[in-house]
Amino acid sequence: MNYKRPLLLMAVVYVLGVCVSAGECGSILRWTMGILLICLLFHGVKKKKLRRSALALLFVLFLAGGLRYRLSKQAFQRSEERIQLFSGLRVRLCGELQEYTEAEGKAKLRLRNCTLSSAYGRKESLPISASEQMRARYDQPVGTILVYLDASEIRPLPGELLKVYGKISPMEAARNEGEFDFRLYYRTQSVHGTMYGTEVSVVGGEPKPFAEGLQKLRLQIGSILDQLLPPQDAGIYRALLTGDKSAMDEDIRSLYQDAGIAHILAVSGLHLSILGVGMYELLRRFGGSKAFSGVLAALIIVSYGILTGSSGSALRAVIMLLLRFLGAAAGRSYDMLSALATAALLLLWKEPYMLFGSGFQLSFLAVLSIGLCAMLPSPKKPLLNSLWTSLYLQLLTLPIILFHYFRFPLYGIFLNLIVLPLMSSVVYSGIFGVVLFLVSPWAAAVAIGGGHTILRLYTLLCTQCARLPLSSLLLGRPSMPCILLYYAALALATLRLMRQEKCKKESGNVEKPSLHTVRKEQNRVSDPLPGSLDGGNLLRRLPLPIALLSLLLALYALPAKPPQGLEITALDVGQGDGFVLRHQDVVMTVDGGSTSNKSLGKNVLLPYLESQGIDYIDLALITHCDADHYSGILYLLEEEEHIRIGELLLPRVAEHDTRYDALREAAEARGTQLRYVGSGDMLRFGDVELRAYYPVGVEPIQEANAHSIGMLLRYQDFQMLFTGDMDETCEAVLLGELARTGERANASIDVLKVGHHGSHTSTSEALLEALQPETALLSYGVGNDYGHPHAETLERLTRYGVRMLKTGELGEIRITVPEKPAKESKG
Repeated sequence: MNYKRPLLLMAVVYVLGVCVSAGECGSILRWTMGILLICLLFHGVKKKKLRRSALALLFVLFLAGGLRYRLSKQAFQRSEERIQLFSGLRVRLCGELQEYTEAEGKAKLRLRNCTLSSAYGRKESLPISASEQMRARYDQPVGTILVYLDASEIRPLPGELLKVYGKISPMEAARNEGEFDFRLYYRTQSVHGTMYGTEVSVVGGEPKPFAEGLQKLRLQIGSILDQLLPPQDAGIYRALLTGDKSAMDEDIRSLYQDAGIAHILAVSGLHLSILGVGMYELLRRFGGSKAFSGVLAALIIVSYGILTGSSGSALRAVIMLLLRFLGAAAGRSYDMLSALATAALLLLWKEPYMLFGSGFQLSFLAVLSIGLCAMLPSPKKPLLNSLWTSLYLQLLTLPIILFHYFRFPLYGIFLNLIVLPLMSSVVYSGIFGVVLFLVSPWAAAVAIGGGHTILRLYTLLCTQCARLPLSSLLLGRPSMPCILLYYAALALATLRLMRQEKCKKESGNVEKPSLHTVRKEQNRVSDPLPGSLDGGNLLRRLPLPIALLSLLLALYALPAKPPQGLEITALDVGQGDGFVLRHQDVVMTVDGGSTSNKSLGKNVLLPYLESQGIDYIDLALITHCDADHYSGILYLLEEEEHIRIGELLLPRVAEHDTRYDALREAAEARGTQLRYVGSGDMLRFGDVELRAYYPVGVEPIQEANAHSIGMLLRYQDFQMLFTGDMDETCEAVLLGELARTGERANASIDVLKVGHHGSHTSTSEALLEALQPETALLSYGVGNDYGHPHAETLERLTRYGVRMLKTGELGEIRITVPEKPAKESKG
């Protein structure tokens, strides 16, 4: 393998193997990764950089990546299927304690090699006639489980066997765009399930001295920090020193994230370098040999990596630092990119799902950007060089940041120039404070006071940045084609700059070379990135301005764009209704509430809106006053500053209804206009028209469902009826209004929003006969207590040949109506 960095190529091929096999990547990315593999191998053969043995090795690595992913996926699926057998039941979990953390009266236990059983009886005591289904409820292996419970007087130690009673349920995947995917997240952590326990006891096993010592140290550090600092700072220091973010103040976490400095809270190379490299340099200064200093520093960083929870970013830093110390001890040079590739291979072999974690992606891309920056033209002044490195890091990580968090911190580039140099002082003051506390709490308070002051500075800087215009740009989640286009353009520009820098170095000209010199040298240089791809004729002939222009165009295409035509999204809100309508730049919501999801606004509605790049809702229609139709909208009005609502639309008959007071007061406090809607009213934006046909008149209707707003949406040839929770009586009035206004004759509709979540009192024969809908959209929560959708309703819809789309089965449902081209008029 005739490459300077063969490990880098091997890591890339292994990652491609994982991506091509992973359904999480989507078909576009999987096909792209497959084509990229073919191009890499073809290039290597054509340039005679790969022999048959090297080709065989790369092919094996590619297959190994795919196979390792599939084995991991099958293990997760088996565990989830077994956990499903115990859903909703009281269970008994037995397993070996791997990790124990505690904060604010709550404990989290990580158990491995777990078996799951019914909490009642034992398999051995079952009668011979017991069914296989009954026997399957005992001693089912389920892998690694996270257990959450109230902290008790018992503090189990790593290595001990525990028995835990409680309830367990399968982990849910994200069912809406932008929603946090808990199932995928726990898979990246090699966790097969979560459980909420009520009782825990030690039933055997022997504590592991090393792990026991680290656990006691972590708990002791947390206890000392709680005594030394106010809760807000204690939570930050817990995250910095022990990797435990459970005590973090949510407002501070959000503030740091919006400002672009949340990465300092994750234990990574920054923290481990401060400890490991600091110790190594200290030992070397006092006369320690390279081998002795490296071994001792390696023990410290390995121990610290385990103590902080062995996150992907921490393990990456541990592996890279170990390789650095090993190279120093052996008298060999250290190559950052090769070390990064080694870390990727080792970690992704251990758990391929790590590849899909935001922490893993950002951590590796950040280090990759530093390694690539060393090969690019850079300013000689330290400040400008730091700014250039920070800018390139932002360019490399931008699509990943937008994909996971939807926002870009515009001033984060500059803020990090202040924050990062001070981080070593923050970490050292925390360490000194914890150590001195054992001798003198007063001296510890003085030592940690410097870090406390810097944290106050961080908060001040982030707060001031938040007040600046465009401080946190909401750009939404980019599409996969746009992400791939962006990285292709960035790779092209990077390779072009690398070739220019290498020409400059080989020419021996310190000053910026002339265009003639660069062109001359380009004919001689064939490998802009040793160990990777050479530029060939493409890079020799491609003008740098064209490469940079292509990057700018790809950057422009990256943010989420409004749909072309009309887009109607039925969110999976659980037991409730929630629709988002988009046409051109106008956004309208119809309801947005849930009784089964108490955090709908925060966990579903807000992430969906931000993933689409939406921070302003022009119209928010509430059909009636049941919480399962407005709770999420109320959250946006009361709690969320990032999302503004222009106008709130309520039923006309409820103008003096006190059940709407919370909505009215919240709207008034936010400066949102109020409007009341009833039969005869029309809303129009662009080519979209919504006309209300119910309720009729202004007389109050006490029954909430009976005054639901009924509206018919028209867009070109498309029609959809929204019915809220109307029953058959209300539907009859609505049909009468359609007949009175002459609309019933042409009221055949494309989509019917089934009333009252599919209740048998709604969606009457008369409605179906009159409107002849092609598609019925049912919004309900799985396993709800009301029996929605009712079998009678489903039977009626089936009898009328209506295609049914159910949020309970499909999750979020998106209906797109393309914009028809305008017809030319002949004069």
